Amino acid sequence: MTPAAPKAPFSVVLGLGVTGLSCLRHLHAQGRRLVAMDSRDAPPEVDTVREELPDVVVITGGFDAAIALEASLIAVSPGIPADDPLLKSARSRGLDVAGDIELFARAAKAPIAAVTGTNGKSTVTSLLGAILLGADREVAVGGNLGTPALDLLPSRPADGFVLELSSFQLDLVDSMQAQCAAILNVSDDHLDRYGFMEAYARSKHRIFHGAKVAVFSGDDAWTAPPDDFSGLRVPVYSGPAPTADGWGIESGADDRRWLMGRGRPLLPVSDLPVAGRHNELNVLFALAMAAAFGVEPEDAFPAVRAFRPLPHRCTPAGCIGGVRFINDSKATNVGACRAAIDGLGEPRRNLVVIAGGLGKGADFQQLREPFSRCVKAAVLIGSDAPLLAAALDGICAIEHADTMDAAVARALAAAEPGDTVLLAPACASFDMFESYADRGERFVAAVQRLGGGAA
Repeated sequence: MTPAAPKAPFSVVLGLGVTGLSCLRHLHAQGRRLVAMDSRDAPPEVDTVREELPDVVVITGGFDAAIALEASLIAVSPGIPADDPLLKSARSRGLDVAGDIELFARAAKAPIAAVTGTNGKSTVTSLLGAILLGADREVAVGGNLGTPALDLLPSRPADGFVLELSSFQLDLVDSMQAQCAAILNVSDDHLDRYGFMEAYARSKHRIFHGAKVAVFSGDDAWTAPPDDFSGLRVPVYSGPAPTADGWGIESGADDRRWLMGRGRPLLPVSDLPVAGRHNELNVLFALAMAAAFGVEPEDAFPAVRAFRPLPHRCTPAGCIGGVRFINDSKATNVGACRAAIDGLGEPRRNLVVIAGGLGKGADFQQLREPFSRCVKAAVLIGSDAPLLAAALDGICAIEHADTMDAAVARALAAAEPGDTVLLAPACASFDMFESYADRGERFVAAVQRLGGGAA
């Protein structure tokens, strides 16, 4: 029997995961009467809701449209598409439909630094937070990374919030006016939800609405703010910056490659604690965004030098017989896989790549070019391994494996001393593993079982 709705006016929260729980806490603190709904019979946070917020009406096993459409506000978890029929009906009736970031934007009283992109956003968000904290700025860091944005509000940081935002979260954002917003890159991902790249990119571009500063990739037209953007534009380049206000990478008189900012050398690339050319760009984005918060690059250098890669993002997993192993399990899409190959590969084709899983409708043909430059062999796993094999046919040697242990063993057999075995799946993990973290941990364990020590 479906529980009765509370007396109007009341609000509905759709989804009882971590984000839904944060919405319930936020709205409950405002004194709202609440109904929580989830399509699952046993959503992950249902027991927490019943214990912490016993007056919330909880409905599981499906959404009750009759109740939801009587609400004054429907707060939507990011896993629910913005074009869900229930949400379409709600908007057609003029109801307030908002995601957690929209609720956050309405309530936040301090400046916001917002980071999105297909890849690298957790690294940039974490590094930017470390830079600002190291420069004595009082900020709170979270969003799609770590603490949900709404759970950061009670901390009331004086100098602002640093948020990682996914496209799913941005779908329902209208009010955020960030002090500084960045799109790092845009490549094929989540096409199972958006259908085509233009829709996915439109979702990302919502981050620029009302922003004072837009930081974007000068190499990637998908990331550029729209022509009518009225704030400051700050481009970041993988090579020399063609304009004085840009950030880029150049070779110096000492033959070392340098991070450059606004026409002057900042740091030699050799000083960076993170591997790969894609991470050089991540550092540049963080420095450019920190500058928008008044932190000069020189004041950011201690935090940059002390930063360590986040788990499962191009982290060393060991070394066997002169072959090093790199865990980039977080490379869950084609763009991330390509970035890892571009960042770690050499023209002599020094990489053996373990890839595969759930492709989410991605175009694996985009991997042919980087594989042809840098990859000598691929070991394919997971449900979409046949699609990857077809895309890479004739490009490199291809093997298949049913387990991570078998994949690591075959990758080692295909490698030579001086080569790198790179786990960069280009796919989601849920066909074989609990998560990308579980996949990465199993990769590291497999390397260790073969005798892998410190890289």
